[in-house]
Amino acid sequence: MTPAVQQRLLTLIRDFYATVAADFDTTRHGVPAGMIQSLAAAPALPPHAPLRVLDAGCGNARLLQALARAFAPKQPIVYWGVESDPTLLARAQAACAAFDRGAAQALPGDILDAHLGLSPAAASALPAHFDVVTCYAVLHHMPGAALRAEVLRTLARYLASQGRLLLSTWQFEHSARLRSRMAPWESIGLRAADVEPGDALLPWDQGVHALRYAHNIGIEELTGLATEAGLIIESTFFADGHEGNLNLYAALARKEQESL
Repeated sequence: MTPAVQQRLLTLIRDFYATVAADFDTTRHGVPAGMIQSLAAAPALPPHAPLRVLDAGCGNARLLQALARAFAPKQPIVYWGVESDPTLLARAQAACAAFDRGAAQALPGDILDAHLGLSPAAASALPAHFDVVTCYAVLHHMPGAALRAEVLRTLARYLASQGRLLLSTWQFEHSARLRSRMAPWESIGLRAADVEPGDALLPWDQGVHALRYAHNIGIEELTGLATEAGLIIESTFFADGHEGNLNLYAALARKEQESL
């Protein structure tokens, strides 16, 4: 994938969220069962120790609902969300203001930046390491294998020694309905030869029409990306959707955990 094609797809996905953010938010108020299940991989902490969570690409911060359901009330939660879309960020900030299980805030940022695109003040206030770093439904919108690996390397830097990176990727190729709706690359001025195997253009038609780029990341590819980022995959499972396989969830740890 050339830099020009990659930039074209990054612009497409940013424009997609700028166009559909309000409608997208209304479809993302519930919490997927897989998200709650994945939190079981969080490291065990001493009683009453705060669970430090970094939610990269937090959207409307619905992870807060999952955290409240997955952990006992005695477990305090310190949550930091990072989101680049202004509309979704505003929704996330409202959710943080209403959160009553600990401290929560959502900040403008960009996970494509090595320092999450945070302002100097926010970057200095951000904890150096987190018990849990999440990247739900984000990685598959990153065009190019090298970029996906770099995003994982960035997130790995924020993991505490015993921390876990929890992520999900969209398995749209499991759905005959979604496969049948894929748009041709020519509709955005590209050719199939310009992109990578597993790349697709998928339409959004809830409220408005828009196209989004996505890449189907299977377990084998995710394993390779994790290795490049100095991580190991501890567990994976499929969940969500009518067939229970629309998302792939994974828990990743620092590679040195292998010898512990």
